[in-house]
Amino acid sequence: MTTPALLADPINPLQRFNSPSRSWSLLLHTLGLTSFLSTFASCYLYPTVHPNYTSHSDIQFLNDSFGGHFQFLTIIGLVAAAVGFTAALLADISGSFQLFKIKNYISIISTPLACLVSLLYWTIIAVNKEMMLPPEIIEKMTPTRDFGLHLSPLIFLTIDFLLFSPPWAINTKTAFYIHFSLGQGYFRWIQYCQKQNGWWAYPFLENMTMMQRKVFIVASTFISWLIFVGFRALYDSINRNNLKSPIEGASPKETKKRK
Repeated sequence: MTTPALLADPINPLQRFNSPSRSWSLLLHTLGLTSFLSTFASCYLYPTVHPNYTSHSDIQFLNDSFGGHFQFLTIIGLVAAAVGFTAALLADISGSFQLFKIKNYISIISTPLACLVSLLYWTIIAVNKEMMLPPEIIEKMTPTRDFGLHLSPLIFLTIDFLLFSPPWAINTKTAFYIHFSLGQGYFRWIQYCQKQNGWWAYPFLENMTMMQRKVFIVASTFISWLIFVGFRALYDSINRNNLKSPIEGASPKETKKRK
């Protein structure tokens, strides 16, 4: 049953399924948030020996290093996904469109980021596992944990965006500036962590020159932006037929807005 609060703001006519709601939307966000939080907790419940323990420093566990797990783009993306799904779950329960909008804005970053993480991780792993993970971490990377870190966010965020969300409310130019800024911010962050710890977060960065690292970050940022463009095109392709029967309550302006 639709609550009165849900009628306070019209649902975008391109949105395929009702959200926020206490039905499928609530189920999706509950399952997704449970996956994100349990995976994040496992990083601290099962301490990991950091990549260069014996050769670079006497800090044995990654949790004790500067930046900890937040040196990794995977964890940053996982936390972003968890924050977005927390807002979405609260929106489903309360019917708040303000919380729903917060989730949608976070999705602009978290969804392409989840795709980038999966793309880079599985590509590099296919070439050489030890370029991405040292042997100590590979031994402790169970299939469940691997799935939770490197596939689950992409699956849940993709379903949420394509089926339970309106189209992203920014253009490609603005998205490029956002992704580029965040990419540069992340590179400065891991540079600082490297200076504090004496080692780079990812083994493959150890074997690169500084120029190669910068090129890798810029290329990854560009790929992230292309993923944004691709997701938006996929959204239009899947949901544009909804314009033929717009959801009751949507304004004519919203119906014609998206091209």
